[in-house]
Amino acid sequence: MSAKWRRVQAWDREHLTGALTPLRIGLHALSTITLAVVLLVGVVIYSVLASVPVGLLALGLTWLLYIATVLLAVVVPAAGLTWLVRTVVKARAARFGLSVAAVICGGTLGAVAWSAFAWPVLHYDPVYERGIRFFPEFVAAYENTTLRRLPAFEMTELEFYSWWPMQLMLALFVVNMVVATVRRIEFKFVNLGVLTVHTGIVVIALGSLYYQAFKQEGDTILLAGSVVSTAGGTGPAQKTFFDREDPALWINAGLGWEQRSLEGDLPRYNDYSLDAGMERSARDSLSFGLPVSTDSDQGRDLRFEVPPVGGVSRTPDGETLPLVPEDVRLSVVGYATYAEPVTDWVPHEPPRDTPNPLRMVYLVGHGSFDEQNTAAPVEEPQRIFAFALMPEQPAFSITDFPELGVQHWIDADETRWARLNDPATAETGITIIARLPGVGVEVLLTERDLNRRTQIAETGWAITLEELLPEPPFPIITEGYEDSTSSVAKVRVEPPEGEPYVRWLYHRFPELNQDIFDVALADGRPNRRDADPSIEIDFLDQSKLQLYLNERSDTGLVDAVVRWTGGMRAYSGLSSGDRLEEPVERLSFDLGEHWPDAMQVGRPQSVPPIDREGDFIGTNDRAMIAVEVALPETGWSRVVWLPFARYMDVQSLRADMQRQVALPDGRWLALVFGRVQQRLPGFQLRLIDFEMLAYDHRGAPRDYQSLVRVEPTPESAAEIRAYDHVTKLNAPLKAPFLWSESRGVVENVAGELLSHLSPRQFKFSQAGWDRQGWEQSQELVDQGLADRPRASFTILGVGNNPGIHVIALGGVLMGVGIPWAFYVKPWLVRHKKLKIQRELAAKTPEAVAPAAATLSQASQPEPIGAAR
Repeated sequence: MSAKWRRVQAWDREHLTGALTPLRIGLHALSTITLAVVLLVGVVIYSVLASVPVGLLALGLTWLLYIATVLLAVVVPAAGLTWLVRTVVKARAARFGLSVAAVICGGTLGAVAWSAFAWPVLHYDPVYERGIRFFPEFVAAYENTTLRRLPAFEMTELEFYSWWPMQLMLALFVVNMVVATVRRIEFKFVNLGVLTVHTGIVVIALGSLYYQAFKQEGDTILLAGSVVSTAGGTGPAQKTFFDREDPALWINAGLGWEQRSLEGDLPRYNDYSLDAGMERSARDSLSFGLPVSTDSDQGRDLRFEVPPVGGVSRTPDGETLPLVPEDVRLSVVGYATYAEPVTDWVPHEPPRDTPNPLRMVYLVGHGSFDEQNTAAPVEEPQRIFAFALMPEQPAFSITDFPELGVQHWIDADETRWARLNDPATAETGITIIARLPGVGVEVLLTERDLNRRTQIAETGWAITLEELLPEPPFPIITEGYEDSTSSVAKVRVEPPEGEPYVRWLYHRFPELNQDIFDVALADGRPNRRDADPSIEIDFLDQSKLQLYLNERSDTGLVDAVVRWTGGMRAYSGLSSGDRLEEPVERLSFDLGEHWPDAMQVGRPQSVPPIDREGDFIGTNDRAMIAVEVALPETGWSRVVWLPFARYMDVQSLRADMQRQVALPDGRWLALVFGRVQQRLPGFQLRLIDFEMLAYDHRGAPRDYQSLVRVEPTPESAAEIRAYDHVTKLNAPLKAPFLWSESRGVVENVAGELLSHLSPRQFKFSQAGWDRQGWEQSQELVDQGLADRPRASFTILGVGNNPGIHVIALGGVLMGVGIPWAFYVKPWLVRHKKLKIQRELAAKTPEAVAPAAATLSQASQPEPIGAAR
């Protein structure tokens, strides 16, 4: 205990009494080393909770039990044998040696016995759930989940360390260090090391608080001038950047985009309300296609209103209008942390003027198969698969599998339907029917006629089945038929007059049939036309089980035909709930629910944890949110799921990255789930040039560099000077201040020091580039059509480091103070001690006592850290 601390305590007891007693107790607590230790232990525990999965922490209780049993098994026999030896053996020398041997033998026997008898009982087997493990389900569920990722927290690492418990502990630690230093340590030259260490600790803590309060990170896109025409050939000015972590909802009602921050409310690591807005959907009703997983949210619900920000737009006549109508309420009602958007269908009520009906169909099994492939009857038929068919949309009116196909029409073409109902055309797997209108001559070909020229009576026409394809060789791009498929037959047609051609026949969509001539057009494109009506050719594919449905619009009843190789069966007058009884053995079809109008929506398909990329977990890059758009005054609402758009400027223009919601009164909203956009403080950037540097000619990229111009905004023109600078992978651009020869030394030094402290000083590092555009322009260079390759954009990482140099200064102070405290101070104390000893030897005995007291006091070391 230092003399200063004793004086301070005496003063406190004398003056801080009565009503000031709580102040004395508080000052005493803030002056103790105990508080510093408690706070430091709290910081360590907090860091452990941020880094170690809670499942492993819970597993630690089980391992404490294991360790306790091991210690018990080792200590008890060792202690027993030792007691027996010390009781029986009286000779001291022999007793010591035998006691050591007893400890070793007893401990070894105990460990062997524990391994042979106790460990098999204690060891937990997760397969058979035998053994002892505390909270086994919790441990298994959260073996890779840290505390900050639990639903109750949902924080990133930076958010967790910036949370108020850590801030409070750091603030108390700073106060503790300051108070303890002032009240306990003498401000003398000899204690300079301790004072410097304490000052360094305080500086580090204060710098950390400052850093966490003003730290910003994100990225921005700079477009090249070749993409957006601007004066001087440079790219357009970029005044903003997107925050790395803070999400936002972007809304456009026709007057411009408004962003509303979702920071603090939106989860990050867990699913919530995955079935939001999908109370009645085709996927959930049918489980067709990829099943939608909705159990990963474990019943967790999410709902919070997105508060308005009051954005306005000014019309040319000076009128001010809100960017988002004030009667529209937006709420987030669902969150998928890592999902892929999939297509689903929900009923549209009431039906629209141009409805899109949907019909559900089920494949029913009447038996199963054992290992010998023999039928094993079941008590009740079971629905084993389901389909959702939309006859008004060709791409969704069919479902095709290798062994089964289904197609649905409303008021099918009478000639086509008659062909499907004709038993004569179902004898083989493939049937080609050629007919000359008005002549009455008809020719039927099968796959056995492949590459065989067939004359059509005496008409002069001849046809040859050249090729059969299970799917089109090129994707179907006709509007309304995109992403659909069909088997294709190629038939060469030789007319009596004119040039022969090849007719492409689409089994599913005869309306897409076309004729292609052998000689291409002058520009190299195929010479094609719509199918010549002079000859009608039908292609019927029953190489697999086929179900055809035809709904009659006048009655709402459904006719059906089931065809397979060698047979067919027709049904008529069906309605929802009817069954097409076993057209083939052990299989039938159920005609399911009919929706008068169905609306296509997107929804999340949760990705299994094992398939998730670690770089995207907790970043929202693979997340989706459900937004409810509501008009409270009318009671109308609609829920839409939004995928994440990383860059609003680019991706929001893509149809799959934004959702449009039509309000009942004719208004509409466009919604995008993205990131908060921050403004650069007082300056803007322009891309002047970009270059990719390869290791060798056309080799791997060695470096990327962007020539960027930093410009002041009009309101900061007097404070910031414009300049051009190159940013590379390992050489970031600093802005708005950069050391310049045009300034004086004093101005440069002052600006440099202030820039290290200012949260308005940013650095821009090369983070991405337009690789595809660069490679495409390189091809133009190779063809002599361009002088050099170019990129249409570059991506710069944006970040500031406020207070990082303050933290470094604290480290320097500690690095200087610790050697002083441990080496310089003891040397000074020894030197003073020797000086006093020499003075004592030369003085009379009467002067020895005061000098000795001084020597004793000088020999007392000062503690590092808050004193006791």
